[in-house]
Amino acid sequence: MSEKRTVVTPPGATERRFFTPSSPWRSWWDSERLNDPRLMLRVWVISRVVLFLEWAAMLFTLGDTRYYYENISTMDLYGPEATMIEYPTPVLWLLKLPDLFSFGHRWAYVAAFFLLMFLVDALFSWTLWREGGRLRGKAIAFWSAFVPLVGTTAYLRYDILTAVLAGWALLLLRKHRPTAAGAMVGIGAALKLWPALLWPALFAGTPREVNRRNRRWTTIGFWGAGCGLALASLLWAGWDRLVSPLGWQGHRGLQIESVWASIPMIGRLVDPHSYWVAVSDFNAWEISGPGTDAFQQASTVATAIGLLGAVAAYVVWVRRPEQRLIEGAALMLLVVYVMIVTNKTFSPQYIIWVGGPLAAGWAMASEGVRGSHQARCDEHHLAEISEWTLLVSLLTQVIYPIGYASLVGHRPGMIAATGVLVARNLLLCWTLYVVCAWIWSFLFPRDEPQGLDPAS
Repeated sequence: MSEKRTVVTPPGATERRFFTPSSPWRSWWDSERLNDPRLMLRVWVISRVVLFLEWAAMLFTLGDTRYYYENISTMDLYGPEATMIEYPTPVLWLLKLPDLFSFGHRWAYVAAFFLLMFLVDALFSWTLWREGGRLRGKAIAFWSAFVPLVGTTAYLRYDILTAVLAGWALLLLRKHRPTAAGAMVGIGAALKLWPALLWPALFAGTPREVNRRNRRWTTIGFWGAGCGLALASLLWAGWDRLVSPLGWQGHRGLQIESVWASIPMIGRLVDPHSYWVAVSDFNAWEISGPGTDAFQQASTVATAIGLLGAVAAYVVWVRRPEQRLIEGAALMLLVVYVMIVTNKTFSPQYIIWVGGPLAAGWAMASEGVRGSHQARCDEHHLAEISEWTLLVSLLTQVIYPIGYASLVGHRPGMIAATGVLVARNLLLCWTLYVVCAWIWSFLFPRDEPQGLDPAS
């Protein structure tokens, strides 16, 4: 049973309570059982068995690995400058690794790729437990649930690696290894571009002299790794191939899964003859019809505003007297959710990006003084964001791959699939709001209770 805690508040202040167990789920979540290594190992193993059974139930679907294999196996013929130009050049080196064990067989390539992503997942899970501090059980519990809720997409695309690199960067910063932390984000940027926006989130650390050292060495690590890979890419495949992913993304249309496509997708249900859903030249299902151009333009404006907002949050944060590690994790979540919600495109693997920083965020929260108002506030926001993220991940899997044929109109059930899509997109917007509210709470704090809970 939990002990009754007393918070001393100044006159006029309102007492706030977090984590009042109101259900068996919350009671289990707040229990010390989460720090039992044997229990959490069983939870993790069972969750990965579930993921494998999902893959088996889908008859070992190939996902994007078929596309990877077909392009990597012919790269020697066409050259790297003409191979998968939508991806940064270092991705070709990554995708070549499973090919070394495929012996020219597609299924062997798929198995090797699946195993490689599994090993990345297992290594990240181990580091979460090892470096997660007093909240490591919650970090593992979230990550154990998150990956199977994302579904087979987690292992059939390489985005889990970029998510894990962001999580590792936070864990390395907590271990006072800022250069390696910066390098993790630099490598992530070389593989997927967007992690470059996470670099300022590593400007954290206390006391102040540690913070100044972290800023210097994370910058060196980030630019050293990023520029080194960019130079190697330039020498290997040339300038046009180096910048091709930027042009590719800029010319894409309104993807049916994006937040901005929600209203046109509803419009398709009402007037199916006015809207057209088809695969574009960019290997994505896009929608066209009345208003889609306007929504696409609105997405561009929203992306610019969202990124400016993230930059403003970084600036205000860096100018404050203290930059805590957990605040850096929160800013990472802000960047990722802004990229997802405001973008004109959305693919199911995007939601994977959130998992790494969010799981590592629990380790960052371990730095707080246990029982203090600040620590309870951080844990409250992390728990809320984790819950919404898990629900969003589940709905994303329902959309793809489970209901995707219905969503694009190839099978009955389009109304239900569109309803799930709209619900998922609304939850994405709500989760971004929750992240923004958390960041606002520590960038512009109100007068807080001066008394601290006694440590339990």
